[in-house]
Amino acid sequence: MAAKTTTKRRKTTSRKSKFGSITFSKFSTYIAIVFIAIFIITQWDFIMEKCNELKTIITETVPPGANNTPTPSPVPNPSPAPQPPPNQNPQPVSVKSIKIVTWNLYNMGISKDDDEVRFAAETIKNYDLVALQEISTTLNGPRAIAKLNEELNRRGAKWDYVVSEPTSGEGSEKYVFLYKTQNIKVLGNGWLVNGKGLDKNLDREPFMVRFDVGGKKLLLANFHAVPTAKNPAKEALLLSEIHSMYPTDNLMIMGDFNLSQSNPAFDALKSKGYKPALVNQKTSLKTKKDANGNYLAEEYDNIFYRTATLVSLKSGIIDFVPKFKTLAEARHISDHLPVWCEIAWK
Repeated sequence: MAAKTTTKRRKTTSRKSKFGSITFSKFSTYIAIVFIAIFIITQWDFIMEKCNELKTIITETVPPGANNTPTPSPVPNPSPAPQPPPNQNPQPVSVKSIKIVTWNLYNMGISKDDDEVRFAAETIKNYDLVALQEISTTLNGPRAIAKLNEELNRRGAKWDYVVSEPTSGEGSEKYVFLYKTQNIKVLGNGWLVNGKGLDKNLDREPFMVRFDVGGKKLLLANFHAVPTAKNPAKEALLLSEIHSMYPTDNLMIMGDFNLSQSNPAFDALKSKGYKPALVNQKTSLKTKKDANGNYLAEEYDNIFYRTATLVSLKSGIIDFVPKFKTLAEARHISDHLPVWCEIAWK
């Protein structure tokens, strides 16, 4: 019995020793982890310093181009750009040339409906300055011009206009200048010519307006001569007097002369150094097409410019007749085609 008891005690002792060994091993591991953690915490700055040194050494030993991945550029911190204060006195924009139109618009204010006014606006919208003749002296004349100006403004550019007083002669009418305001402004007030006897000898005295075009000056005379039955040549002879009144201006005389530029009545004006923008170009409309389908009648409309200071770059007519089914429909707009000229300063 004693022997058996001894054996059991040995087994028990042996089992306890094994368990004690396992417990001590775990405890040692925990202690080691704690010491390592303490070491890392206390030596953290030193460790990071050595890591950075190692990183620098590795980077310097890598040959250029070994890493093809591009380094992204730093994204700048966006900040609003400072805005300049608004320019209260903008300087005029210099321009090299200007496109001018003259058009006898045939009883404007009496015979034009809204569609025809819109058509007129569409016809002249791509030009810079427009001289109009035959504007009614009734209240409907200025109203029609205001409507035309409104239609032009709906097409992109900003337009304005200046209207004359009624001319003093028997066939009284008003003149108009329409102009784009971006580079053009009126200097002072317009006036009807009243010197050199022109107001007495011209049935419809010219309307004069000075313009500033991007810093350059123009003096324009808008004129409508008497009909052919009243001898417009006698009026054309007097137009050179306008130059005599304003000899230093960049003068242009435009409109419906009811006379060809080749007529000797214009010789006096040409002798002062003025040229017509159009030569041998018919501008008025026949009442009916001829057997060959021609509908242009006479070269009545033109633009004379002072060659000493101005040059004509291009010129022509704006033929709107093909846009209508019949010549009669086209003549509801006008019995004249618009004439245009691109003018530059010397």
